[in-house]
Amino acid sequence: DFTPLSLCQDAKPFLDQIATDDICEGKLKDYVTPLKQIIFFRLMKQLSEVYISMTIEDFERAASIVPFNIAEKWMANAARAQGISIQINYIQQAIVFGAPRKLDMKSMRQPLIEIGFKLQQAMQRVAADELQKKDKLEKAHLLTNIRERMDKETKTIRQRKEEIERRKEEFERKKQIQEKEANEKLRKQEAAEAEQERLRQEVERQRRAVDRE
Repeated sequence: DFTPLSLCQDAKPFLDQIATDDICEGKLKDYVTPLKQIIFFRLMKQLSEVYISMTIEDFERAASIVPFNIAEKWMANAARAQGISIQINYIQQAIVFGAPRKLDMKSMRQPLIEIGFKLQQAMQRVAADELQKKDKLEKAHLLTNIRERMDKETKTIRQRKEEIERRKEEFERKKQIQEKEANEKLRKQEAAEAEQERLRQEVERQRRAVDRE
């Protein structure tokens, strides 16, 4: 898009985001400056096509992605790389654009190729890191599942063992109660039989006493 006055302002949020650690863990920070240079060179070309001159103040607003002291150096590079005639009039506080010469695309091609190649390498490293992280997460998740299953199985076995022990104790308790009840019943039966025998003997003794009289 041909938007020289808003080009840098539109790009600044994206450049700021790339410069943080939130994007690819900060691995793209090294590419912020080269990207700024590309945007700056495009800005200079677009300004030279529509402006003969502009105040330094207006230029600083248009080139807001870099401070003016750096912009001065990049202007010289832009003049050489893109064939743009640029002069800074410090007395009048103005930037003067001359007639553009033939654009030297060869001088721009190699830096762009190098930046593209480095960006591709960075993205490949990021992808590899992400894959490694994913693999680690999957392994950690698998280990967690195994531990949870082992804990669950151990708990189930312990519960079964406790249930068996409980049933065994319950069986022994009931057995003891039954034996106690059987012994008590036998004791009562023996006592009743003994009482009957005593009564029989008493009756027999009385009968004999009567017979003797």
